[in-house]
Amino acid sequence: MRTAPSLATFLSQTLFWKLNSSVDIMASGIKLDESCKKMFSLVKDKHEHAWAIMKIDNDKEVVLMKQHGKLVSNTDLEENERLFEAMKGKVAELDGPCYILFDFVYQQKSGATKDKPIYIYWCDDDCVGVKEKMKYAATNSELKKQCNGFETFEFHDKDDFCFQKISNELKAKDRQ
Repeated sequence: MRTAPSLATFLSQTLFWKLNSSVDIMASGIKLDESCKKMFSLVKDKHEHAWAIMKIDNDKEVVLMKQHGKLVSNTDLEENERLFEAMKGKVAELDGPCYILFDFVYQQKSGATKDKPIYIYWCDDDCVGVKEKMKYAATNSELKKQCNGFETFEFHDKDDFCFQKISNELKAKDRQ
């Protein structure tokens, strides 16, 4: 016959769960801040932000939200490309690898426009040391698991990290 756990056991387990439910610890040992988890939904489901940039805080060993851009209503292709370029400017200012969410608008083969949430792992191979590159890569593989419904991209060269390349890849994947 099993006995019910003591009140002290129940409370300590509940407290442990509460303290550890606000962040996920990834295989890389890096935690994911709650604000980052919420941002996946705000970009994909609610379309409240055009983009969001996340980086690892090395002191705290946690992925934190660094910046985000409000979505402009009725975003067309030209406006979306302008937002993409503005986001790239913010990425350059932050210097170093990062994880990006973007509410991307592109033109399908049929000519219709479609929006698709995308996740980008950006790491310029020429500007990052091996240790940092490995930490970001390991964390990236875990973050991708949060990207249900997002198309994922990975860029290591500034020339590849461009609106047209992403648009062409999305267009090629269309089921038309």
